[in-house]
Parts: sequence; C-alpha cells; structure tokens
Amino acid sequence: MAPSDSDDLVELTRLVRGFAGYTRRSLRLGHRLRRQLPRTHEASLLFVGIDPHAGDVRATALLDNMIAAMGWPRDQVGVCATADDATLNAVKPRVMVVLGAQAMRHVLGGNATFAELRGTWQRAGDIDVMPIYHPAELLEKNEFKRVAWQDLQAVMARCAALGVVPRATP
Repeated sequence: MAPSDSDDLVELTRLVRGFAGYTRRSLRLGHRLRRQLPRTHEASLLFVGIDPHAGDVRATALLDNMIAAMGWPRDQVGVCATADDATLNAVKPRVMVVLGAQAMRHVLGGNATFAELRGTWQRAGDIDVMPIYHPAELLEKNEFKRVAWQDLQAVMARCAALGVVPRATP
C-alpha cells in the first residue's frame, strides 16, 4: 500500500472504533458522536465509561450529581465514553475515574476483576485511576451507593493531595 492508503486505513479504523457502543437506534435518533469535554478541552479530572449523548439520561444525571457532590463544576470535569490516546492528549487528566467493569478493562487492561480493583488506586501511564461502580449500577442497587461515595471521597482526597482542585468561577 502507498503511504496515503495506510494513513487512510488508520483513520478509517479510528472512526470505526469511535462508533463502538452506539446502537442503530441511538444513531437514528441523532445523538451527537462527539465526546463531552470541558470547554477548555483540558480537565485534570476525567470520568470514563459513560457517553452523555447515548441516551441513559438517568445514569448521566446521577453522574452529574456525583460530580456536584464532589464540589466540582460540571464544565471543569471531562466525561467521555472511552479514553483513547486522542482523548487523553486533549484532556490531559491527572486523575481518572473509570465507571464500571467495561471501562476499567478498557483503561487498565490485565486480568484483574472489577471486584478486585474497585475502590483501589491504579496507574495508567502517569494518570492515577480509580475504578468505581457505574452510575447505572447505582440506580439498580442502592447498597452500592455507600461504597461509591467512599470511592469518590478517596478521589477528592487524591485530587487535593495532587493540587487538582476546581478553578474559581466568577
């Protein structure tokens, strides 16, 4: 293949992967395919594992409430479905919260189960990563909410220790 064909193939592969997780229904309903990132496109705190445009309104609303309970304005926190290299390069997070087992496997890889890693600090490159329950799980199982809040408190403590705090808003 000529170099331009190879580049086209790489771009096509990237685009196809970007559609992973979308259903025909969500595409037909016109959900935007962009990831929801802060307006600055940089966020020291990134939540991975929920697509704010994919239609799970209750889980997205719960995540927004969780972020607010942590004391962060929503527009200063990154939220995206997956954490690919392009997203990480654009957002430049220092702390990442992965929501649920699927996001954990995508970000951390390896053979460990979600039960083994949930609530414990992990590393992905130079990013501190905390796996927690997905908001949809919290909506189904109230007994997980207490440990989810404890996990978020650990995230707040790590953010404070790293100097990752919300910017003052006017």
